Formats: sequence, C-alpha cells, structure tokens
Amino acid sequence: MTLAQAFEDDDVVEEFRVEKSELTSRDRPKDVDLTLPGWGAWGGTSLKPSKRRKRRFVVKAAPTVPRHDKDMVNVIVSEQKNHGLAKHLVTQVPFPFSEASSSTENSRRAYAPDESSLCPPRTRPAYAASLRHLSDHVSSGANLRADRRRRGG
Repeated sequence: MTLAQAFEDDDVVEEFRVEKSELTSRDRPKDVDLTLPGWGAWGGTSLKPSKRRKRRFVVKAAPTVPRHDKDMVNVIVSEQKNHGLAKHLVTQVPFPFSEASSSTENSRRAYAPDESSLCPPRTRPAYAASLRHLSDHVSSGANLRADRRRRGG
C-alpha cells in the first residue's frame, strides 16, 4: 500500500501545501502604511488618500533572504529562532579539551557500542540459516529419519 492509497480520502497533500503557503506569507515582511485620513486634506467619512500621499507614507519592507525550503516541495523548515535553547548552549570549552573542535568531535562520537563491537567477526557464525531454510528441514520427515539412522537410533 502506498502513501497515496492510505490517504486517498483525506486531501493531506493539499492541506500541507496550504499550510506551507500560510507560513511563508506569515513570515514575509509586510509594507507599513503610515497615511492618516484627513491630514492635509478636507475631512470626511468617505475620504481616501491620494496615490501620491500613499506612495509617500508607505514604508516598503526590506527584501527577505530566500527560505531554506523554497525549492523543497514536501518540507517545511522552521526558520524561527528558539530562544529557549540559548541557555543550553556551551559558552566555554569544557575542561579536558583545549580547542572547540576537539570538544565537538568528542560530542559527535557515539556513546553506545555499535553492532560491530557487539558481535566481532571471530565470534560471528560462519553460516546464518534463514527461517525458510530451517522450516524446510523441520517439516520434512525424511531428514529426521536419516538422522536417527546415523545416530543408531
């Protein structure tokens, strides 16, 4: 079963596209309109500022840096800074290390043993039988009879 078949009733892909477009439009800076109705002109309820005045009092937003997920259709990358993580960042190099590079290298190293150290090659069995292979031998009665004859039983 594919992912498309699993969610064929739900329009998950379209919902994701809508959510991503909302996030990108929310994060995009907006122009600020500083025009005040009635200032420098006759007042009234249906007063609309002139185009010249709108151009003059609208502060354009700065151009934005392109998003990291701009070219990735199926991914949303959160570009907001998490200020709660700042208290967990390291400000100094820990004691046994003299350089930051050696400290980061040590922290990237795995703490748990990997699979190769759990079963080194000298203790690994030479032949690993598959489950199908074992079930074929057990299900055939001829092999059991031959084993009894060899053992003398």
